[in-house]
Amino acid sequence: GMVNMPIICSRLYELFGASQVEFSCKTGASIAEGAAWIAHDKTVLVLARDLEVSLARNSYLPIVKAGTRMPLEDNVHSVTHGIYCVDPRDGCAKINYTSPIISREKSQLTDQRDHLGFMTLEVDSNSPPFNERLNLESKIDQDLIFHGSVVSLLTKKKETISITGLEFA
Repeated sequence: GMVNMPIICSRLYELFGASQVEFSCKTGASIAEGAAWIAHDKTVLVLARDLEVSLARNSYLPIVKAGTRMPLEDNVHSVTHGIYCVDPRDGCAKINYTSPIISREKSQLTDQRDHLGFMTLEVDSNSPPFNERLNLESKIDQDLIFHGSVVSLLTKKKETISITGLEFA
């Protein structure tokens, strides 16, 4: 059970206080039971932490913000962002998905982040900086799986990624 995971236990105590944390003996059924209640109540989940892409100079672009309502039954939450390849010299654009470890209304640059996934896209190495435009498409489906894709408008190359295990509230 949870008592065999001291890091998780200490983090739960830190977030909610020892008097608010209770560990169940039936951990295997907890997720299924929670999913059943959500389905029964038609509860709409929201994303607990920003989903971001790290950019040049240690900045972060929020792709899907915390508090965004998650889709139900055959719906998809979708958003597209345009970015530019800053340094194409190695022929590779790097897309790094992150999320702040601590949930707060407005993330800080100094916040520690979880690494969620990574894509690389072939780009034109002879292109000048900030010339090659990349379309970044982000979707979260009804199964709460994130699907990301990046397409170069110059080379027409495309890469995709799927990320599971996002946190919801």
